[in-house]
Amino acid sequence: MHARGLAQLLRGQTSAAIATLELAAARAANDAGIVGALGLAYGQRGESTRSEADYTKAIELLSDAIRLNPDDTAVLFNRGVLYLRLELHDAAMRDLEACVRRESDPAWRREAEEQLALARKRRGLLRRPEAPGATAEIQLDHWMRTGRLARLGARAGNMEELQRTARLLLERHQDRWLEALLALDGERWGTVITHLSALAEARASMRPELYLALPAEVAALSAAGLPPALAAWRDFEFLFRASHSRTLTGCSPEELPDRARALGFRWLAIQSQLELATCANSSGRLGAGATLTAEASARAREAGFHLLDLRAAGFQTSRFVYEGRYREALRLAASSLRLLLDGGLPVYRAQQFYNDLMRSAEALRRWNVARAAAEMSAYASNQSGYAVLEALARVSLAQYAERTGDSAAANESYRMALAHGQQLEQDANGSAYLNYARAGLLDAQGDLVAFRAMETSLGDSKNIMLAVPYWSRRAALELRAGDTALAAGHARRAMGLLRAERLNAGARMFRLLHEQASKTLTSALLRSGREEEALRVWEEHLEAAWRLADGASDIRPVA
Repeated sequence: MHARGLAQLLRGQTSAAIATLELAAARAANDAGIVGALGLAYGQRGESTRSEADYTKAIELLSDAIRLNPDDTAVLFNRGVLYLRLELHDAAMRDLEACVRRESDPAWRREAEEQLALARKRRGLLRRPEAPGATAEIQLDHWMRTGRLARLGARAGNMEELQRTARLLLERHQDRWLEALLALDGERWGTVITHLSALAEARASMRPELYLALPAEVAALSAAGLPPALAAWRDFEFLFRASHSRTLTGCSPEELPDRARALGFRWLAIQSQLELATCANSSGRLGAGATLTAEASARAREAGFHLLDLRAAGFQTSRFVYEGRYREALRLAASSLRLLLDGGLPVYRAQQFYNDLMRSAEALRRWNVARAAAEMSAYASNQSGYAVLEALARVSLAQYAERTGDSAAANESYRMALAHGQQLEQDANGSAYLNYARAGLLDAQGDLVAFRAMETSLGDSKNIMLAVPYWSRRAALELRAGDTALAAGHARRAMGLLRAERLNAGARMFRLLHEQASKTLTSALLRSGREEEALRVWEEHLEAAWRLADGASDIRPVA
């Protein structure tokens, strides 16, 4: 059957080869040759259909083959190439470097060297400095993100550059906003421009809590009667503030994009429409959010705003993940990363797409792909100056390293998360996630005493994404220490927190948390001799997982 599958593969009959090799692998799961051939078949089908989902499946199978036979350079080469197809450069370089070191055939080594050079080149694009001036749109984005528009009030420096950008925005994009802004009396409106620039800079920091902590600026702007260019800017900043608040108060001015568009402020109109999409999604109106995002994307393409179109793609990939459309999310995230790298767009946008790759791979249980995506998310966050996001990515990287059995890499990632996040200790949100990194390290080390001491900082957190993993991990540690009663109690507490969030088909992000707590509770009950209750708990988990996955083929309700 193995030989038959290979023959089908050589004839280009990839789907038939997959079917044959799946049967062969079911009979010989530990045969590295069969598993590697099956991975190659999925990879070849992915090449012919440009299916990122097939690439991720192939990577997992090839990873299994490498575990069974670490010396197979052909499998290493193939996995490295597939990582590269997904723009997962660090993982690709490791595989290809190992292949170059071990390969004795000059022709194969030369091909591996060529692919390695390509991987290094692609990764090098993520080291690109955020140099302004590539296009008028990127220039404007850079000034908004860095607060440099605050200088308009004093009319000091860069005025010639600003005026040239304003002309290009008008000529190439029919956008009048910067031109209208430059026409204002800088002395009269300087303070307002400074306040707005502070809001814009905080918005771009990827830390909404900083943006929400500017009450003086908000109060001053709320009371001001502003000319149209400043009023449109203020309204957009206030809408962003509302869309990122817990209450969504102020999320209703749906006429903002139309007002900005009527004034010829196309850039602000598209940005405002995307924030309205955030408001709709956050309030559970996913259909309305999708419509607003699609309209914003179409208007961005019409105006030639490639960076805004990329932002709209980020909204769409996140929606795909939330709705459980993981294969679509993989495709859009990978294609967006290719567009970003090939188009010279600012690298800070890469972080979101790597996160969407990571979350989709996690949901599909493609742990090696999720780990590689978390690694690239950490790197992109580092290059963009996002310290909190880098720390979080390294925590995720550690968790996936644990999933793939690499405890040494997991411990190192937890330590790096702590090292990179030390400057955030005074920030409540940052400190909470750093405590989560500490908890992961303590869990990996089996330090139950120190782990218990984190109950108030994590176990009592109102953030369910911190509290639930804490109680699940603590339950597992208590079980390892032999206390089945405590383990069961902590696992039930984790599951109770999840039930309080009203699990439903739209809450797939909780699926793995539910599985972790259910596994620990089932194990604790089995060790206590309560087999029937353990079976009931596991059946309930499988039913919940089936519901959360909307019938995904890898979650069958069979106990």
